[in-house]
Amino acid sequence: MKRTIYRNPPLCACGCGLPVKQKWGSHDWNNFINHHAAKCNPAFQAGEGHTKARYWKGKTFSIDHSQKLSNSHKGSHRSEETRRRMREARRKQPPPSEKTRHKISKTLTGRPSSLSKEGRRRKREKMKGNKFALGYHHTEKTKQIISAAHAGENSYLWKGGISKEPYGLKWTNQLKKEIKTRDGYVCQNPNCTQQVKLLDVHHIDYNKKNMDPNNLITLCRSCHSKTSHKNRDKWTRIFNEIRCNHT
Repeated sequence: MKRTIYRNPPLCACGCGLPVKQKWGSHDWNNFINHHAAKCNPAFQAGEGHTKARYWKGKTFSIDHSQKLSNSHKGSHRSEETRRRMREARRKQPPPSEKTRHKISKTLTGRPSSLSKEGRRRKREKMKGNKFALGYHHTEKTKQIISAAHAGENSYLWKGGISKEPYGLKWTNQLKKEIKTRDGYVCQNPNCTQQVKLLDVHHIDYNKKNMDPNNLITLCRSCHSKTSHKNRDKWTRIFNEIRCNHT
């Protein structure tokens, strides 16, 4: 049974100013509030994170221990409430910034697979028959449900329905041919890597009714699809600079 100490509790040793709790079954007090002891660690103060996280960094479980963990989780399923909270938490997370995406891309570029050929072969064999991996296909009903859940205003690419707006009257095959001839039938994206190129004419300001030749630029089909959704401001700035250099 816990014995109560009839005096004011001391404050936490980390310096937070909060009172500590009594030790279980003792007349003494704890030195820290739970999880506050790490704040007094020099590594934590230097910004290297929690000591527990640093302890596990770079360490791996043995095969036996990994197998035990795997067996202990088999057959367990998250409740619908837990899955709902996880979905809401993911929706609230902001997307990575352009700088972060660039760092990730630079880190992964040219990196070989961590698995050997034998390791990849074993992984393929292990995944065979798994309905959530190889050989699994959604039913037509599931495909329709997924499509409806991401269609129209539910899509993160929704721009207010501007894709259904008509082009201007001057948008003709003759105009597109003139723009491609002016650009030498070459994709104007400086980072284009496509060899077989189907060419399109792109509106730099994304206004279908603006038929000014300086607002039109030649792009291959692959680059045109990349510019149609994300980072429109970035692509507009890049293509305007290209047109300014050519005029």
